[in-house]
Amino acid sequence: TVCGVVLAPGDVDVFAITVPLFTRVTVDVSAEVDGSPLDSFVRLLDGGGNELLSNDDDPSGSLDSFLQFTAIDAGVFYVEVGSFQNNTGSPAHNYELTVSSGDACDVVEVGGSGSPATAVPTVVGGFTCGEIDPPFLVISTDEDWFSFVGQAGQTLRFDVFARAFGSSLGAQLKIKNAAGQELAAAHPGGFTDPVLLYTFSATDTYYAVVEADLYVINDSGPYSLLIWEP
Repeated sequence: TVCGVVLAPGDVDVFAITVPLFTRVTVDVSAEVDGSPLDSFVRLLDGGGNELLSNDDDPSGSLDSFLQFTAIDAGVFYVEVGSFQNNTGSPAHNYELTVSSGDACDVVEVGGSGSPATAVPTVVGGFTCGEIDPPFLVISTDEDWFSFVGQAGQTLRFDVFARAFGSSLGAQLKIKNAAGQELAAAHPGGFTDPVLLYTFSATDTYYAVVEADLYVINDSGPYSLLIWEP
C-alpha cells in the first residue's frame, strides 16, 4: 500500500509493479471511502506503455477505482492513478493505492506432459496454466496434455488465454478421447486464442491438448486453459 495526492487537474501518479509468471493481481484505490474528495481513475499499462485496462468506479458503486488482471507472463506493469477525466485536484485529493497478488492457476504444467500417459490431471471449472517451449529448430513440437472427466451428454467449453493476456503464443487446441483420437480442434490462425464447445457422448477420461499453431513468429509462450460448463 502506498499513499499519494492528485495535486491539480491533470496530475497523474505512475507506479511500476514487477509481476511473476501466472499471477492474479488486484489494484484497489481508496479515496472516497476515507473521506477524500477525489473521484479516482486508474489505468493499467504494459511494459511498453500500452493501456490494458482502466476503471473509474469500483463494483460496489463508490467513486473509488478497482482493477483485477491476470499476468500469464512475467514482467513490469504500470499503474496510473489520477482524477476522473483529469478535471480535479488539490492537496486534499489524497488516496491510498493497494496492490495485492495471488495464484492465478489451480494447476500448473511444468513440462513432460506430451502424451496420455503423462497428462496433467485437471478439473472442470479450474484454471490450468502452462508454457509452450521455444522450437528446437524452426517449428515448436511441444504439446501439453491435460486429462479430465467428461460426462455423457455434458457440453463443455474450452478457452485458451494467451494472446489476450499478452503472451507471444499463437495456440491451437484439440480434444481427444482415451484412445488418443481427435474429437474436435480449434486452430484460429495465430492472433486469436482458440475456443471450443464440445458435447460428450459417453462418460470417460478425455484430453485437452494445447500446442503452437506452427506459425514461426508466435510458436512459444505461456497460456492459461479454462474448462467450464456454460
